[in-house]
Amino acid sequence: MSSNLNSQQDLKTLVARAAAKERRNLSLSILFTFIVLAIGFGWIGYSANRVVKLKAQEAELRDAVAKAKVEVAEQEGLLRKLSSDIVNVKPALDRCAEGQNVPSQDAKIAVAALSSAQQSVQVALNNPIHIDTRKEGPSATPTPVMAVVPAVTQMTFASAEQKIRAVGLTSRRVDQPAKAAAGTVLYQDPLPGQRLVANSPVTLYVVPTSPLSTEVPDLKGLTFDEAKRRIVQLGLTVRRVDQPGRGTPGTVLYQDPFAGRRVPSGAEVSVYVIPQGGAVQSLR
Repeated sequence: MSSNLNSQQDLKTLVARAAAKERRNLSLSILFTFIVLAIGFGWIGYSANRVVKLKAQEAELRDAVAKAKVEVAEQEGLLRKLSSDIVNVKPALDRCAEGQNVPSQDAKIAVAALSSAQQSVQVALNNPIHIDTRKEGPSATPTPVMAVVPAVTQMTFASAEQKIRAVGLTSRRVDQPAKAAAGTVLYQDPLPGQRLVANSPVTLYVVPTSPLSTEVPDLKGLTFDEAKRRIVQLGLTVRRVDQPGRGTPGTVLYQDPFAGRRVPSGAEVSVYVIPQGGAVQSLR
């Protein structure tokens, strides 16, 4: 009898433990399910918000592409009108040259410039801006217009600037003194033949039209009075600066600008002169 009671008690204990274990497993399952559902709903909300933003960007890009197409059509219309105007003007210039209403050389230059402009216009018409509409979304961007840098060295700056503008580029002038006709393009950067994005600058190094024709003489070793006389004769101004150094007091030690430099008329030349009693001993 006692044995049966003990067996029943052990069985109840086992059943109670199994029930407690199942309750724990059920609680864990419910908690895990809630966690998974929370993550899922959060991801769904994030994805929905992302989709809304992408659709808004897509709409903006569609509007931008539509506006770009309109602008391209307007530019092509202007180019075609310019080409037509050039065709009408060239014969008139030829007739003026024949009738000697204008100097023949000027007429030739004008006709050459118009011919160059006409070629550039034709190139622009044959290579319009291409907008890639096959891709949807942020990656759909207009293809940039490219232009070939023309050769403009040894031309006047005005002609070079006109030729550069005709191909869709801009010019940037840098004065470069040299022994050449004023206003002449000495060299350019980039070199001819390179391809640049439209409206990119081409730097032109030009002989200045201002009177940069005075060459600074060599004054080293002269007395200050002699150096001053030579500078004034050239239409320049002089500034004396006492500078101790090796040499005879009262003579020019060095100068700024250096000999051979070309400066504007009236420019100042600094003369560094050894003062009286200013010769120094050997330096260690």
